[in-house]
Amino acid sequence: MKKSLIALAAVSSVGFAAAQSSVTVFGVVDTGFQRVSRDVNGSNSDLTASRIASGSNATSRLGFRGVEDLGGGLKANFWLEAGISTDDGSGASTRISTNNQAPAAIGGGGQGLTFNRRATVGVSGNFGEVRLGRDSVVGLLTQEAYDPFSANGVGGLRQIVYANTAAVSTSVSSVRASNMIAYYSPNVAGFTADVAFASNDSQSNAGATKKDGRLASARLNYTVGAFNAKLGGTQIDLSGGDFQEFTVGASYDLGFVKPALAFNSNRIKSATQNKTNVIIASATAPVGPGLVRAAYVRADQKSGPVGNNNNDGSQFSLGYLYNLSKRTQVYTTYAMATNKKSNATNVYAVGGAPTLAAGTTAGRKSSGFDVGLTHSF
Repeated sequence: MKKSLIALAAVSSVGFAAAQSSVTVFGVVDTGFQRVSRDVNGSNSDLTASRIASGSNATSRLGFRGVEDLGGGLKANFWLEAGISTDDGSGASTRISTNNQAPAAIGGGGQGLTFNRRATVGVSGNFGEVRLGRDSVVGLLTQEAYDPFSANGVGGLRQIVYANTAAVSTSVSSVRASNMIAYYSPNVAGFTADVAFASNDSQSNAGATKKDGRLASARLNYTVGAFNAKLGGTQIDLSGGDFQEFTVGASYDLGFVKPALAFNSNRIKSATQNKTNVIIASATAPVGPGLVRAAYVRADQKSGPVGNNNNDGSQFSLGYLYNLSKRTQVYTTYAMATNKKSNATNVYAVGGAPTLAAGTTAGRKSSGFDVGLTHSF
């Protein structure tokens, strides 16, 4: 009898364990040296700065994710992911807690650890996946798919693509949004589609700002063999002028090199709207135990406020990742951004921190390089 009870208890405990969520702890630790310079008023008046930087190759982060099999093909899941500044050990700032609050500047300082990158719970099955919470905006992910530097470090392209609409586009609400519900479709004949909507926590009598921060975004992806094409767009409602963008692009993996070409158009829809058209040409190529990354982006401003109608510029980026193992890489990147000579202001500069003071003379350049180490776990 005693043995039977022990056996029954053992079977019960196994069944209970099988029904629990499997939880994974994961993360990235990326730290390196970064130096940037900007030609303000001539070669004898350059501004330069250097520092130990976090996330020049991949954003440093700590996360927890889990999944539970509900039976019948259904699974429940959760994902909590926090950004980390490894140079000083602080957590990366969420910068806005709801989508209708004005964001702080990009790189807006550290704080205690928060799940600023992702905080979702969802259900998936043969129908696809539904997620609720804070997550990346699928329209922006379309543009980032053609950035081999994933918007990180001196080589990242985001600061060039959105230079003329930075007040909105570099806010967290267009990179990641809170209060979001998103649907991710299964693959059907090579096609997948994603749609997302975010509310703004405003009540109906909030006046002119009652729609501020509402977001709608969608992405269509097609893959067949080595060919891939994407189309995506986003709109964020704002009383001072809605932010709108779309990206279309394609890539083809030839084995020895993977070239890609994309077009992005983004604007602030207002009386003094900024509209910029952007061409992105990029490529990655396996060389030895690593990967060469290269990108060229050109931004052409089509409209904007008086005195700021012709801010055009470009950036070239080149880098190499060397795989020490499956989880550890060393990397280096060099980038140079150029402002058109007739620009009203120097709005284009290489990414990374520290941010250098803006120049007042048109047509100047900025450049930078970084070298560092990335470990994933």
